[in-house]
Amino acid sequence: MKIHNPRFKSLIEDIHSLVQQQRFTEELAEEVLLKTLVIYALDVKGELPDGLSISKNMAENKAEFVSLVQKLKESNDSQIAAVFSDGGVLENLTMPLTHDLIITLLEYSSNTVGSLAVDFVSFTMTSHIATDGILANVSVCELISEILAIESNQSVYINSFSSLPMAVVASQKSNAVCYETINKTDLRVSALSLMSLHRFKVSFTNFLENPGYLDSKIQLQQFDCGAALPPLSAKIHRDDYKNFDRFNRVMVRSNKAEVLSTLHLIGQCSGKVVVSVTESTLFGTVEKDFRQYLVDNGMLEAVISLPVGIWPTASVKTSLLVIEPKGGYNTVRFLDLNETECVKKTDKRLLELTDQDKILSYLHSTEDLGYAISRTQREIEENDYFLDCSRYVLDPKQKKVLALLDKSETVALGDIAELERGLPFKTKDGDYRILEVTTGDLNDIGDISRPTKEVKVSKEDFDKSKSGILQPNDIVLVIQGSAGKLGIIPEVIPSTDDEYWMVSKPAIAIRANSEKVDPRYLYAYLSSDVGQTQLLGITQGAAIANISLKELRDLPIILPSLEEQQPAAALVEDSRQVQRKIQKLKSDFFAKKDELWHL
Repeated sequence: MKIHNPRFKSLIEDIHSLVQQQRFTEELAEEVLLKTLVIYALDVKGELPDGLSISKNMAENKAEFVSLVQKLKESNDSQIAAVFSDGGVLENLTMPLTHDLIITLLEYSSNTVGSLAVDFVSFTMTSHIATDGILANVSVCELISEILAIESNQSVYINSFSSLPMAVVASQKSNAVCYETINKTDLRVSALSLMSLHRFKVSFTNFLENPGYLDSKIQLQQFDCGAALPPLSAKIHRDDYKNFDRFNRVMVRSNKAEVLSTLHLIGQCSGKVVVSVTESTLFGTVEKDFRQYLVDNGMLEAVISLPVGIWPTASVKTSLLVIEPKGGYNTVRFLDLNETECVKKTDKRLLELTDQDKILSYLHSTEDLGYAISRTQREIEENDYFLDCSRYVLDPKQKKVLALLDKSETVALGDIAELERGLPFKTKDGDYRILEVTTGDLNDIGDISRPTKEVKVSKEDFDKSKSGILQPNDIVLVIQGSAGKLGIIPEVIPSTDDEYWMVSKPAIAIRANSEKVDPRYLYAYLSSDVGQTQLLGITQGAAIANISLKELRDLPIILPSLEEQQPAAALVEDSRQVQRKIQKLKSDFFAKKDELWHL
């Protein structure tokens, strides 16, 4: 699977080292590096103008080198012209630097450019060179290339500027790669094409609004396969895709670059496509239409969850969607690569995928293989078309909990308790004094501490939020941020015109129906390993963890009789006694300290 060559890596490092010794700006240093490597690639391929080649004589005679650069500037080849036409940076290099660059190139003579372009992209990932939007991890691109089973005669379509490394990797195998991006950064794109084993075509067009690859009938040109690694979490302005429904492309409600790129790929390719999406696209209601479209039409073959840290410049949770535009899949394969032997750290503390043969074998299997499992369309529909792998690929602890639930009598949390919100996000100032219970007030031992955060609200806001006034033995559960953390309200709290307790905005109050469940039992259950594992299983969030109220209401609770609940309830009372003892010990300690050093 790996297509890297240590020799080319050394060449790139040596040229980079020579350039870094000069007092160049970062941008100028990269330009010299890229142009020098392109000259090397053209020389290896025999594509320098007028049959020229780099030589020791050229290293000794700068005029020959300047003449070569001038001929490259005047080239009729659009990609060569794009690299060399601007500026005179190479002509203005000092004689010693020009000499050393050419001599270094000669030391790495080769009969093929091999993996030069791929090795350059890998080098930018692990060096201090600015990536300017190149976010795609090369090992992810190599995996995608294997999933698509790219061959030399296959046409491959790639879109989005951040997918440029994918175009480079695909060009190692295919001589018919077409790349489309709205970003007109000609130098880097054209340079990487010229350095690749096979050049790739480039169209600098807005593929959402005015696609650049059309056939003779002014319809989307069809490719054998495709891929996109769109900018993470990017939103597209409506004006940039107002005519998206042209060319028979399906339109669903979304302004996410990753969703629109996926739908365009489906229209542009007749065969399999792979696209990266952020985790937030895979759950919730906003992108449900998109997920349902893929599943109901049998297009979604697999979801591969990637570890945080796989993208060089972003710590965002992402997944790969493997899609067959023709449909035909009534099950979806879920692979969770997080914390597996298929992920390792590089020497720059970045992550990369390894053992791609094993990943592919897990992908193509139908068995439950630990971190891979298949689920039917019906099962996914029952889960509201959520596609995050953590919902289906369970760790050993989650499997134990699931087995326990299967053999126990359970009820939905919503059937034995009310879920009450606190104050609205925006409140008007007023005369009602509210103490907000925040995450910092929750204790592992005993009751929730007396809140210290005070707000004043209007009568209007207070009346709207009356049901959220906390009552004895209410359970406070954080559902956003530190999702899953919880505490229990003391059996005696103020409830007067002078002071009310309410939960803060990222939390809710769970008010148990005492005729069905002892609130102390419910608190003990939710704070146990079993309860916490269940809550973790319904926790979502790419950046901020959150628990949906709908899923929380449906959470199965093991519910014995009220009499059988008492041992768990007694544990809560024991916890309260421990808390009181700790408070007394602290009080006695500070009293004695005050006696010794009282002012």
